[in-house]
Amino acid sequence: MKLALAKQYFRGLINQNHLSHAYLLTGEGHQTKAKLTQAIIQDLACPNKDESGQACLSCSICQKVKRGQFVDHYVVKPDGRSIKVEQIRQLKHWLTTSPMEANFKIASIEQADLLSTSAANALLLFLEEPGENVYLFLLANQSDELLPTIRSRTQELRVDPISMEEIVQQMVSQGLSKEHAVLMTCFSAANRHLLLADYQEETFSRYIQALDQFLAYLLAGKPRAFVWVQQGLKEFLNFKFAVCGVDYLMAVAGALLLDAYLDKTDYLKGHFQSRWEEFKQIDEKKVFDFEQSLLKCKEFLMANVTPQLAYEQLALDNQIKKS
Repeated sequence: MKLALAKQYFRGLINQNHLSHAYLLTGEGHQTKAKLTQAIIQDLACPNKDESGQACLSCSICQKVKRGQFVDHYVVKPDGRSIKVEQIRQLKHWLTTSPMEANFKIASIEQADLLSTSAANALLLFLEEPGENVYLFLLANQSDELLPTIRSRTQELRVDPISMEEIVQQMVSQGLSKEHAVLMTCFSAANRHLLLADYQEETFSRYIQALDQFLAYLLAGKPRAFVWVQQGLKEFLNFKFAVCGVDYLMAVAGALLLDAYLDKTDYLKGHFQSRWEEFKQIDEKKVFDFEQSLLKCKEFLMANVTPQLAYEQLALDNQIKKS
C-alpha cells in the first residue's frame, strides 16, 4: 500500500474509533514506515484536525511528534544486533504509566524482526492483555522472522517504500532547491534527517563544494587532500558533518562503479558535469580501494576518533606513494 493511501486508511480507523491495539508494518525501507507512524500519532493527538480528521501539522503537538519529542510516544530500537528482553520490560512498565500530553500512549518497535526469543515472549504477554488507549506498532522488513504467535495478534499492513522522486519532491516542498534536494538523497535517511534539521542553503552549498574538492584530491591520490582537511573542511570537522560526508563520498564511489548502468541524466553526473568524465578514467580497482578506505574512515568515526584525524587518515590511505 502506498504511503498516502495508508495514511488515509488509518485516519479512517481513528475517525471511526476502530484503531486496533497492535499493528505490524512491513515493507522495505524504514523511512516510509516511520513516516506512517508519525502521521498516525499526529492524527491521534492533534487538537486542530480538519473535518477529514487530518492533523494540522503546525501546532505544538504536531511539531513535537515530528521532532521525536512527543512524550507519549516510546521508541524501541535494537541494542546491538537484537532487541533484548530488558528493553521490552522497560517498554511494558512505561505503558502502565498515565499519558502526559494526550489521552493515549503509543509505542514503536523498530526492526522488530530482531526481537530476541525472550523479548518476543515478553512482548507476547502484552499483546494478549493490552491496556486501554494503548497502541503498539511493530516495524519490520518481513513478517516471517517474527514468532507466529506475535503475527497472529497483530494486524499486518505492508507499506510500499517511498521513491526517490517522492523524497525529492517532499524536500522541495520544504523549501530546498531541486539541486540540493537531489544531492540530499546521497545521504542515508538518518543522516539526511540530521542535515535537514538545521539546513541552511549557503552552508550546505559550501559543504558540498568542500566535499567535491576533497573527493577530487582523494581520487587523484594527491597529497593536497591531507592539507584540504584543515583548509577546506575546517568548518565541517564535527561528527555530524564528518559521518554525513562519508555517506556522500560512498554514494559517488558507488555511482562510479555502476556508471555503465546509470542513465545519462543521473543526478550525480549532472552535478559533476565534465569532472565526471575525469572520474570515469580512474582505474576500477582504485575506486574499489577508495570505497574500502571510506568504510575504514567510518569505523574510525564510530570508534570516537576525531573527525580531523579520521579524514587525515583517509587522505593518507588514498595518497599515491612515490616510488
